[in-house]
Amino acid sequence: MLKDHLDQVPAVTQALTEGYYSHGYPIGHREAKELGLKVTQAQGELWDIIWELYLGYEELFERKEN
Repeated sequence: MLKDHLDQVPAVTQALTEGYYSHGYPIGHREAKELGLKVTQAQGELWDIIWELYLGYEELFERKEN
C-alpha cells in the first residue's frame, strides 16, 4: 500500500493506532484516501457480495448481544 511512499508510513501508523477511539471504528474510503492509503471503490457484483457479508455479520453480532 505504501511501498512507494515509505516516508508516509510513520504518520499512517500513528493515525491508525492512536487516532481512533475504538478498534471497531469503521474507516471509510474517503478517510482511507486522506490517510494516503490506496483505495478501490467496489462496484457491481463485488459490492453486492461485500454488502451481503456486512449484513450477515451485523445480524450475527446482534444475535450474540441478545
